[in-house]
Amino acid sequence: IQTNKRAAMEITDAGFDFDLFYSGLSDAIIPIKAITPVVKDVIKKLSYLYGINAIDMKNVLMNSISQDDQIDIEQLRKSARDWYQFQYGDELPGLVDKIQPLHSRTEMQKKERTQEEELIYQLETISPRQFLTDIAGGATPSAGDLQIIEEVMIAQKLEAGVVNVLIYYVMLKTNMKLTKGYVQKIASHCTRKQITTVKAAMDLAKQEHRQYQQWSEEKTTKKT
Repeated sequence: IQTNKRAAMEITDAGFDFDLFYSGLSDAIIPIKAITPVVKDVIKKLSYLYGINAIDMKNVLMNSISQDDQIDIEQLRKSARDWYQFQYGDELPGLVDKIQPLHSRTEMQKKERTQEEELIYQLETISPRQFLTDIAGGATPSAGDLQIIEEVMIAQKLEAGVVNVLIYYVMLKTNMKLTKGYVQKIASHCTRKQITTVKAAMDLAKQEHRQYQQWSEEKTTKKT
């Protein structure tokens, strides 16, 4: 298991140079009023996920303006993905390679652990990509599964360890398959409950087991 220390997943204004971004905007091309709080938040997330700086972000944004001079959020996300693929090829960005930040871990190094403490420790010190690989017996995770996890991490701003709990629970309940809608529903629930640690995510899964099971059955019924 990899235990390399990564930075916490914090997406703040400090991570993106909005001064430089705004200084280059022209009302004739990108109206300032189009940069709403929602758009600004998406810009920060996309910059964090794809490594897009303030200069390149203006070009990405130009491809996302609708006919009424508004920013089309879905088109903005697509433009950011297109930019990334043009720069780096089809390889996904590295959000799924992050691990739980140290300040959000509960199980540090100790000689003896209970079975649950050992599971928490494992989920805190492994990346979602590696966890998916281990679950599959060493097989490379599918691009579809990785994309589902990437989208959840960036949309809900969940820590890597919390996502690992989500993967663990969903795989147990859905015959080892990641169902996008089911994953997104549980992820948004974790966000609403402000879950940031592996232990809290596991406790929530136990408390909300009946609700999660109902969501799972709803997905199955719809498919049928």
